[in-house]
Parts: sequence; structure tokens; C-alpha cells
Amino acid sequence: MNPIPVSLIGAGNRGRYVYGAYALRNPERMRIVALAEPREDRRRATAAEHKLAPEAVFADWRELFAANRDAKVAVVATSDTEHVEPALAALARGQHVLLEKPIAPDAADCVRVVAAAERARRILQIGHVLRYMEFYARVHEIAASGRLGVLQMLDLREHVSYWHMAHSYVRGKFRNRELAAPFILAKSCHDLDLMAWLAASPSAQVSSFARCVTSGIRGLVSQPITFSNSP
Repeated sequence: MNPIPVSLIGAGNRGRYVYGAYALRNPERMRIVALAEPREDRRRATAAEHKLAPEAVFADWRELFAANRDAKVAVVATSDTEHVEPALAALARGQHVLLEKPIAPDAADCVRVVAAAERARRILQIGHVLRYMEFYARVHEIAASGRLGVLQMLDLREHVSYWHMAHSYVRGKFRNRELAAPFILAKSCHDLDLMAWLAASPSAQVSSFARCVTSGIRGLVSQPITFSNSP
């Protein structure tokens, strides 16, 4: 098997430690051939891990695409509010795109990206990774089999540890809509995707609630999202 040549756009947690790490563990499947990352420390470290030549490393994704590197796929792992333009640029160049979730905080931008992928006839894969976990794959298999009957309601709860809530959603970048998607997109988009996948039919009603639960020095935030589906 020839490894798929990939451009990595964004070398943060997901770009470097998830997709980049996958390429290092599976060199026969995937090879990072170009990198775009604005932070110099991340750029240097990731480029060294993948043994990239200086001419394959860029501070800006626009420079990467202008250089016409030999990549068939672009992994877009930038911040939430910076997904749309690099994804559109990759699709315009005929590349398949693996795009970190959510596509965009704005619905119109989501439609733009999907429409561009359809016009280009290229794969647009969103990073809804829970679909590929063995546990959820088994749940989907059972639900799709019909042995439980017609699904009437799904209730998923997004539990976030107190330290993650404090340092990501209160003090961190996710506190600011200008920097990142709101909680329901940044975190609960996994729940929304799972519900649509498991139900396999349009929803009749969707409700979202948030509450904070603390116990001693430990705490978590729970956000149940209920899906109701009429047969």
C-alpha cells in the first residue's frame, strides 16, 4: 500500500497529537508531506517529527497551497473559527478534506463547505470520531437491526470534568465566540452527530439543557440533549 500524501494544516492537539501521530504510527497508510502552523514552536517540533524539509513547512496555509505541494488530502485542524477558508482552498485544488469539528460556528459557512465538496466531488470527512469507536459502532448495529423496535427518544449527556470546564470553557479560548465555537458546537456536536446517526430519521423535537453539578472538590458540567422521534 502506498501511503496517502497529506498536508497538515494546524499542529495543535488534534493536528500534531492525533492525526500527525497516526501518520507516524502508520507510515504505510499516511505520510505528512507539508505543514502549515503559525506558532513557531509547534511548527518546528512537528516538522522534525515528520522529517519535513524547510520548503515543505509554512507559517500560513495560504503559503502551503501556493507552493503546490504534492498532497491528495488536506487535514484541517485549525481553531474552530478558522476551518472554512483552508477547507475551501483544499477542495478547490481537488484535494479530499478531513476537517476537524465543527465545520463552522455559522450555518451558512457549513453549507458553503458542503456545497464546495459536492461540486468538487471530493470527500469531506468531519472529525466526528465517536462513530468509529467500537462501543458506538455496536450500539448503531443494534439500533439499526430493529430488534429494539422504533426508536422514540435518545438522551445523551455531555459530561465535562471540572478542570476542563474551568480552563477551556470559562478561562480558555472557548469562552469567546470570536475565538471558538460555543459549547454546544465545540463539545456537544458529537452528541448531535450520534443522535442523527443512530436515529436515521428526521427529528420531531430537539431540546438542550445545561446544569452544573459539584461535589466536594470535584465537579462536572452535564448537558443532556434529548431527541424525540415519532414513528
